[in-house]
Amino acid sequence: MWIYIIIFIILIYCIIIERKYLQYQTIESNNKQLSILGSNPSNSQTTSELLDDIQNASHASQRIVVWRPAFIVSFIIITIVWYIIYQQFPNELSLLVFMVVSTLIIYFAIGFYQYHFGNYIQNYIQQAVNILQSRL
Repeated sequence: MWIYIIIFIILIYCIIIERKYLQYQTIESNNKQLSILGSNPSNSQTTSELLDDIQNASHASQRIVVWRPAFIVSFIIITIVWYIIYQQFPNELSLLVFMVVSTLIIYFAIGFYQYHFGNYIQNYIQQAVNILQSRL
């Protein structure tokens, strides 16, 4: 029973934090959003400030917390698949093992793509901004 309680507490925590994060993403507060805080351009900024904003925005994918959505998606997938196959909720040990395994798989898959795709784009943006700054 304790494993269920711990998993549900973590799940509720993840849902609450992700809801706050997504609300902060969609509701602009002084034109600042959480993952791209300080990178919202305006006509009053200088070219140097705009280039700094571009650099800041290019790092946004690295500021995303991956384990929380991975945990939520793992719980949803496991409970749905388990119920379809066995017509019941998974027992404590099965839920724990499958939650850990599937959360890690999702976490590392997203991390893999962030590293191998996002970092290249971020590096190219950084190089382009450095070239533009050197031309100023």
